Amino acid sequence: MRKIVLLVIACLLFSSYSAAYDQKKCDRDIPGEFHHYKLAISLSQEWCIANDRLEEMQCDVEFIVHGLWPQCQKGYPYRCKNFDPELIDDINKSEIYKFMPSDFLIRHEWKTHGTCSGLKRSEYFKKAADFYSSITLPSFKAGEYSKEAVMKKIIEVNKGFLARENIELCCDEKGRKKDDDTLDEIRICFSKDGIPIECMENENSCKDTIKIRRLKMRSEDKSREKDVSYVLSGVVKKVLDGDTLIIRNDKGVEFPIRLSDMDTPEHHYEAGYNRKCPSEPFKERPGQIYAQEATNALRKLAPAGSVIRAECYEIGMYGRCICHVFVGGKNLNLEMIKQGWAMVNKNPEWVHDPESRKAEAEAKKNKAGVWQIDNPVHPSDWRRNCWRNGICD
Repeated sequence: MRKIVLLVIACLLFSSYSAAYDQKKCDRDIPGEFHHYKLAISLSQEWCIANDRLEEMQCDVEFIVHGLWPQCQKGYPYRCKNFDPELIDDINKSEIYKFMPSDFLIRHEWKTHGTCSGLKRSEYFKKAADFYSSITLPSFKAGEYSKEAVMKKIIEVNKGFLARENIELCCDEKGRKKDDDTLDEIRICFSKDGIPIECMENENSCKDTIKIRRLKMRSEDKSREKDVSYVLSGVVKKVLDGDTLIIRNDKGVEFPIRLSDMDTPEHHYEAGYNRKCPSEPFKERPGQIYAQEATNALRKLAPAGSVIRAECYEIGMYGRCICHVFVGGKNLNLEMIKQGWAMVNKNPEWVHDPESRKAEAEAKKNKAGVWQIDNPVHPSDWRRNCWRNGICD
C-alpha cells in the first residue's frame, strides 16, 4: 500500500514538474510547446457592421474561423520566431476560404499563431478546418438574447460533444461602430487531438443580455445568383481594359473575364491585321475620353496577383467569360459603376444585378467618373457610331 501511495505521489510530482516545465517553454514562445488550442469563431457580420466593411467577402456568411490559437495553461505563445522555415509549405487558399475567407486573416493567423503550432502551414490550416467541422453552430436571428440562452443553444446542437466549460462567449472586440453588448466571437477549447476540454482562463466577456446583429447576405438575395451558371477562382494575371481581365487558376489555366452588367470607355486602336479576314484589315478605332482612367480604376481594384472569385453567367461572343467579379468580397462590377468609370449595359438582358442601376444613379448624382461631363457617350453608341459609321463627335 505504501508503495502505491509513493508511486501516486511521484506521478503527481512528475506531472506538476512537467506542467511547470511546459509552461516555461510556452512562455518563451517555443514552437510546438503549448498546452491546448482555442478555436475562435467570429460572428463575421458583426465584424463587418462594427468596422463598416460591408463589402468584404466574409460579410456573406454568418460565421468564420478567426483563428486556431495555441494556448498555455496561463497565457499563450505569440509570433514564435524559432520555427523551421521548411514548415512554410504551399496551401490551398480555395479550401481555406471555406472557413476563413480573408487573405489578410490567413497571413495574420499563420504569422501570429500558426508559427507556434509546430505544424506545417498546410497542416495548421487543415487542423483548423477539422476542428471547425467537428462542431455545429446554431443560426441566430437579429435580436436580444440572454447569455444563458445563447450558451444553451450552442450546447444543445452539440449535445454530447460540447459542455459549458468548453465554451467562451466574447463581446469585447473593437470597431468604429462597435456595440459593447453585441456577441463578437464564440471560442471553444480543444486538446491538441481535437477533444473539447475545459477553457483554463475564462474569457467570457459578455453581459447577461447579448445583442446579435445581422446583414442581408448575397446568398439570401436570389435576384442575381439565380442566373449564375458556373464559378471560377484564381489570381489576376493582367487587366486589359476597364471591363476585361485575365485570371489564372491553380492549375495554370487562363480565363479571359468580361465584367457583366457594365461597359467602359473604349481605348484607341491603331489600324492593323485582321486574322479572320486578311483582305479587310482593321481600320483605326479612335478612343474615348476616360478610357485610361477606367482601366487604371480596375487595375487598382484588382492588381496583378490578387485572388478573385468570378460568378459567371455565360461565354460571350469573343470567348470571354461574362461574370461578376469579387476581390476580398468586394463586388468589382458594382464598384466600377459606383465610381463612375463604367456605365450600365443598355441591353437589359445583360444586366443581372438590380443594384447596378442604383449604383449608376448614385454615380450620376455625384458626377463621378465619366459623369463629370454632360451627356457622356455610352461605349456601345461609340462602337456603333464612331467605329462603324465614322461619326465620332
